Amino acid sequence: MKVLVTGAGGFIGAQLVGLLQSERRVGDRAIETLVGLDHRLQQDQGGVLAIEGDLAGPEVRQRIAALAPDLCCHLAAVPGGATGPDATAWWMSARRCAQNLVHAAAMAVEDREARGRAWPLPVLRLSIAQVVRTLSQVHGVEGERLVRYAPQAAVEAVFGRYLALEDGAARSTLASATQPPTARRGPDTKTGDTCSSTFPPTTSGISRSTWRSRLGARIGEIEVMCAPLQEAARQPDAAASLAFRESWERMADRLAELAREDEARGRLISAGDKLGRAATYLITAERLQAHRAPGRAALYRRFLETFARGVRLAGENCERVEIPYGEAHIAGLYVRAEGLPPGSRAPVLVQVNGLDSTKEMKYRVGLPRWLARRGVASLVIDQPGSGEALRLHGLTALVESERWAAPVVDWLERRADIDPRRIGLEGVSLGGYFCPRAVAFEPRFTCGVVWGANHDWRDVQRQRLAREGSLPIPHYWEHVRWVWGAKDQEEFLRIAERVHLDGVVERIRVPFLVTHGQKDSQIPLHWAQRTYDQLVNSPARELKVFTEREGGVQHSSFDNSANAGAWIADWVAETLGGHTAMRSTTAASTPSPTETTA
Repeated sequence: MKVLVTGAGGFIGAQLVGLLQSERRVGDRAIETLVGLDHRLQQDQGGVLAIEGDLAGPEVRQRIAALAPDLCCHLAAVPGGATGPDATAWWMSARRCAQNLVHAAAMAVEDREARGRAWPLPVLRLSIAQVVRTLSQVHGVEGERLVRYAPQAAVEAVFGRYLALEDGAARSTLASATQPPTARRGPDTKTGDTCSSTFPPTTSGISRSTWRSRLGARIGEIEVMCAPLQEAARQPDAAASLAFRESWERMADRLAELAREDEARGRLISAGDKLGRAATYLITAERLQAHRAPGRAALYRRFLETFARGVRLAGENCERVEIPYGEAHIAGLYVRAEGLPPGSRAPVLVQVNGLDSTKEMKYRVGLPRWLARRGVASLVIDQPGSGEALRLHGLTALVESERWAAPVVDWLERRADIDPRRIGLEGVSLGGYFCPRAVAFEPRFTCGVVWGANHDWRDVQRQRLAREGSLPIPHYWEHVRWVWGAKDQEEFLRIAERVHLDGVVERIRVPFLVTHGQKDSQIPLHWAQRTYDQLVNSPARELKVFTEREGGVQHSSFDNSANAGAWIADWVAETLGGHTAMRSTTAASTPSPTETTA
């Protein structure tokens, strides 16, 4: 096989070339041609063909194209040079970095579709800025301000976006290096993308599909939709996003056609189920598109219509409602409590979105259904900055979430089937900020829940900017500017500086539940502890960390929401006066397994 090492004259590149020279194989495949690329290389050395120059040069790119390497170890993507503040993993030994690269290459070789794929240093996903920040905190070094990591667009145009690859040995080495001797402990083995063995990790949309099943998707249909996208995964964001949309829309079209056939035969429940899955696939495709992508608005409207029709045909306990809000309205899905005596008033849990979820997605996760069985109603809303509020009415997110929460409580208090003394609020992901903020400043809420804490979102943005620069996952910065109504990045960062809960949660004087995944890869667990610690005036505060034993260890339990959601539903029912066991005419009767399952 042919192997190309870019940055071959650098600190790590030279070690990697030496290692490949000595072993002359990657995995079980022999290296026939080893090529080094670097502006410091002037002649062939010891069986290594040298290409002198830089990736920015068209002649160099032409030579690479003519070479047609089977594998590229892409060290030239590290900006700033190997000895500067942006050097990658410079607290590891050079040989350890080289070994990590060979490990990554071996993984690529085992994949028959890997020809020509570029594999950057795995520990890049840790971010050199993160390394320096950690070392600064541990050792008191003023190094953080020296580092700003930004991917190079010209380099990515040739080799593609950095892959979300992690190596346990690299992570263990970093964990050991960044702790003083007295504080060192065993390695923190972090689970990677559960879909990476099936779908190419370069396309974030395919990676995101790993948790679509919690919204009613089917694995077999996901595989059909993603199978044509292997090649698209190597394309630029715009092309990859369009290919993703087209493939997922085709499945939605197929399901809609099958639903029409069911409906013609009077099989309305089956038709509704199929339309429910079609809606899930449509919103998945819509969310992956850029803000102003052609056809995105029409796709969203089709999603709304498909979802509504599916709910109606299937006869689901779900009613669309509209809550007056200024000159517009806040759209919501209202789910009635089940099993209550006629004329009684039910407790209710208002549920709000995160950064890019919608009310329909939260409904499909299942919490409203689990609450209904426990005698608690649900109102799932698209608050400003999400769903319909953002897309159809231009209502952007507010730091002061109590401003839109108050009209929601007003509306609930006027309903004859709701007990105004038992109104709770739950938020997921970024809702882990919106919810505590609203409960702190709107005293009519009688409890609060966060499904994934988000105590300091400003810090999350700082970390992302340092780690991924101006090119994170597709359209991220464009999306957050849209959500918050910022005209540019500078204004968005000013807004983000206010999105934190320090000095806020101390105002909460009602029961409050903080939940978090033990291995949340987006929001570190210590922020959940911070929220809990500051709930000093809550009469009943609780911190629940979901572990591997019960599932739900990732961000907002996207990896397994069933047990985590049931736990939250039980806490809400106990707090708001619902029930956690099925009522029976015989006191001594024992509920069946199906009656106690969330």
